[in-house]
Amino acid sequence: MKHLMLTACWIITGVALSLPLSVPAADQPSITVDLNADQGAAASLTSDRPAKPPASQTLTPMVDTKPDRRIVKGAGTRGICGTLPTLAALAPYPTGPTAHDQPSLYWFISTAVSHPIEFSLIDEDENVPRPLFETRIAPPVQLGVHPIRLADSGVRLEPGKRYEWSVAVVCDAERRSKDIFAMGVIERAKRSDEAGLWYDEVMAVSDLIETAPTDMNLRRTRASLLEQVKLSDVAAYDLRTVAEVSR
Repeated sequence: MKHLMLTACWIITGVALSLPLSVPAADQPSITVDLNADQGAAASLTSDRPAKPPASQTLTPMVDTKPDRRIVKGAGTRGICGTLPTLAALAPYPTGPTAHDQPSLYWFISTAVSHPIEFSLIDEDENVPRPLFETRIAPPVQLGVHPIRLADSGVRLEPGKRYEWSVAVVCDAERRSKDIFAMGVIERAKRSDEAGLWYDEVMAVSDLIETAPTDMNLRRTRASLLEQVKLSDVAAYDLRTVAEVSR
């Protein structure tokens, strides 16, 4: 009997010794060999924890740093031009697109003036900005909204390009620093079939007002467009016209 028990113990011990000694995989580091390392093959230990993703990068949006010079308010004060008028370029800020290559651009003056008005159109995308078109409106100039029709100039706006345009009351031709000056920016849309563009809507309703100046619905429509781009002084002019005609 003792002989049988001793034999069984030796058999169990032999089986145990023949089994491979294993360590749980979770306790063992894995080894990764980088065959593309610049300094030759290198072995590195990697943990089972996933690598921390890089912090997300946020892009700062571009901001137009040009000041808003669409309107200059005379506030009824007197200067070299006499009683200073309010002068405005009818334009959204900082820029607005048009589907037309020869749009009409509109400007406003609050009082009649006996000085010439100078208009200038500049290609903003040129390394050295240069006037593409300049014209002078001889006095006297009546109060109200006035057009500059690029179709009369032969100038065509190119798709995707921005243009700066300005109007100035030339109070003293020898001292141009005394000009009363307002400006806007217009951009030719890359597609000619775009609809709902502010410049084009103002041009359409202004053309209709020229043919029907006492149509109050047209005046209200333009006033609403002007309010959209915070040109409330010019909108008030259209609404005053509505009130005067309605009397």
